[in-house]
Amino acid sequence: MRVHPREGPARTPRSRASDRVAFLPAVGTIAAVASSPTVPMTPAVVLGVVLLAIYWAWVAFFFARVRPWLMARIGSRLGVRVRESMDILDAGTWATSGRGTTLPKSGLVMAADLAILLVGVVGVAALIFVPAFLLGESGALLPLEARLTGRGAEIRVPGAAEMTATTFRSRACCRSSTGCRSSMPGSSQAGSRTCSTTQPAVPPPITTVSQRRTTSTPTTASGCCLLDVANTGREALRDCYATVDGYSARNGYLRGRSARFDLAAGETSRVPIALEAMRPPPGSHAFRLKLECANERLATANAELRVR
Repeated sequence: MRVHPREGPARTPRSRASDRVAFLPAVGTIAAVASSPTVPMTPAVVLGVVLLAIYWAWVAFFFARVRPWLMARIGSRLGVRVRESMDILDAGTWATSGRGTTLPKSGLVMAADLAILLVGVVGVAALIFVPAFLLGESGALLPLEARLTGRGAEIRVPGAAEMTATTFRSRACCRSSTGCRSSMPGSSQAGSRTCSTTQPAVPPPITTVSQRRTTSTPTTASGCCLLDVANTGREALRDCYATVDGYSARNGYLRGRSARFDLAAGETSRVPIALEAMRPPPGSHAFRLKLECANERLATANAELRVR
């Protein structure tokens, strides 16, 4: 039997058969993992991983090349020797040594080292990740994610949401269709739909000044907004809901959320959203709505709020 000097002895037919038997479970495991219904990596996740890898590569290059070169240039300008400390207490810091070392020069070198660290580490991180965060929050990557994952949706607000400041809270507009007026197809305002709440003319209870100070309730506004949701993906969407995206004092801390619903592939539905705000200022205010399905954001849309 011939044996290669760099290889082991030839395998017998029995050992090869045992390898095949041992290899079959591994093949089955890989096939099961490949066929499992996992969600592929979205462009936002891929972008985040790439940016993180680029940042760590820059950090390694910064500490190995950029920072020593800058500190050497600063030391030559000041006429002193600058070296990196290897002591346990101040390891990694740069200080002056040798002839010409003075207290002002040592302080200047330490201040320059701190400024270089802040700009090279924190400044570069802000320059990379802040625009990426703003890009991801704007929803610009959601259409691209829908093409890759097959899970996509589009939302559209057919009209402005209207509110009337009141001390009562009512969601009758979203519980029934009596509070939402829809124009007939033949009218001049065909296709428009307005949703607002009207409260019954009930006089408020008579209270004294002391009771008003202790039992007064803040003025709230309630209303309803309609949202057209279309499933543009290749698969059904489960456990979906629409909600107000963001929290701002400009619109009275507007909040609202729809009931959970499902959408089949290619299905379109009109979803009501109950809205509430705390002391909203009169006028027109812009806000944003988002659609989430199974805790995954799929679409965003801008809307308008009118407070009377």
